[in-house]
Amino acid sequence: MGTIMKISCSSRPRESYGGVWLIFARGTTPYLEGNEPEPLRRAVEDRIEKSGFSGCAGEARQFPAPSVPGGPESILLAGLGDQGASPAALETAAAAAARCAAQNGVETLVLSCALPHGEDDDPASALFRCARGLTCGAASPASSLKSQRPERSLREAVFAGAARKDVRRLRARARTAAREGELMNSTLGIANLPGNRATPGKLVSRIRRLAEKEEFRCEVLGPQRLRREGFGGMTAVGSGSGDGPRLIVLRTGPRKGKPVVLVGKTVTFDSGGLSLKPGKNMEWMRYDKCGGMAVLGAIRLLAATGCPRPVIGLMAAVENMPDGRATRPGDIISMHSGKTVEVINTDAEGRLALADALSWSARFKPAAIVDLATLTGASIVALGSHAAALLDNDAGLRENLIRAGENSGDRVWSLPLWPEYGKALESPFADLRNIGDGKAGAITAAAFLKHFVPEGVPWAHVDIAGTAWEEKTGAPHPPGATLFGARLLVDWIRSGR
Repeated sequence: MGTIMKISCSSRPRESYGGVWLIFARGTTPYLEGNEPEPLRRAVEDRIEKSGFSGCAGEARQFPAPSVPGGPESILLAGLGDQGASPAALETAAAAAARCAAQNGVETLVLSCALPHGEDDDPASALFRCARGLTCGAASPASSLKSQRPERSLREAVFAGAARKDVRRLRARARTAAREGELMNSTLGIANLPGNRATPGKLVSRIRRLAEKEEFRCEVLGPQRLRREGFGGMTAVGSGSGDGPRLIVLRTGPRKGKPVVLVGKTVTFDSGGLSLKPGKNMEWMRYDKCGGMAVLGAIRLLAATGCPRPVIGLMAAVENMPDGRATRPGDIISMHSGKTVEVINTDAEGRLALADALSWSARFKPAAIVDLATLTGASIVALGSHAAALLDNDAGLRENLIRAGENSGDRVWSLPLWPEYGKALESPFADLRNIGDGKAGAITAAAFLKHFVPEGVPWAHVDIAGTAWEEKTGAPHPPGATLFGARLLVDWIRSGR
């Protein structure tokens, strides 16, 4: 994906640069400093009015600028959407602007250091989020397997007009943002890999190579150890695959203290098993590993910038395939926790793998556990693609994750997890069945997982089925994985709440 995009900060005024200026817009109102040449201001407003630019999230357009002294050659407008000047909206808009610039062959973008931000937001934080968005948007991780990879044309973004006393601090923030953006792009490149290039074993090889270069540690429990130690859920899901399950254990931060444990569903390809999915759109099931990818992304970001507390990531990596050895509907399996589960539908496999990882996490005596999973279509029906479902056993953890979601842009919405929902999981033959009665599917899936959470530990489940990847061009994110959840986890952990 090329070298790291250069992000620079300067005390020189934007007017001294020319080139292509990036201007953000709240709806159809451009965010201008007030010292732009009047012809330029009128031209921007006129262009918005005549072009139909709506300023929605992910919208970016470039157009020629009028020839005026101290003005640019062209203007690139990026919409902030309904969230206004929030940090998340700025990062999304910056990424869209970078994609537009790259498509148009722009090599350098010039921005003002006076970025749009809320009354309570730090201007330096706004620059950080903007710089990270630009770096993410400048790359094309979903296109990495094309025989002719697209060249990265956008090579530099200049934040102009900084106060001299702030330049050094802002440059440091920009460098960190660029590094985080590159790490996210690299993780997106893994998340976008198809099933034949990201089996559990191949995924392990990639992550081990990353751990050798970066500040996190990696341990792997292979198929034989998982079978020997009673990981019946992961073993059952992977029984139809030619590449057995792996539990990938990632660690970063201080070695002492109670860790936060992050658990990610990492189904490298989900055919549904013997409860086979329809053929149409099955190719998108490469993205059933996105919970694990969010955990990997979070661990890498935290490791790169210094993690304030011990964090352990568990990636339950399995491939769900039909085979003569595959788990059958009606089979009863013994889980790591000792509970037995009647498998009613082999396409409800993610919860089986997650349950084993949740149970095993008890050995770390965690301060809190958060799991992320592309778990249910029911969460998509309930929330669409604008938020993930949040279910938990702790009000404090819930509030902190909701706050982190608003700040990061990876928004979550709380659903109830009342005891009554658990009745749908009762089985006459085993302790539990792996699916409910068809009602409240996102809730009953979380109710299933709750049975395997270590006693007394704050826990939250985030169902990212509707937010983990994008299928259409023209959305705020390009087609492919979104890495939804990584920013949420990082924001929550860095906040110390």
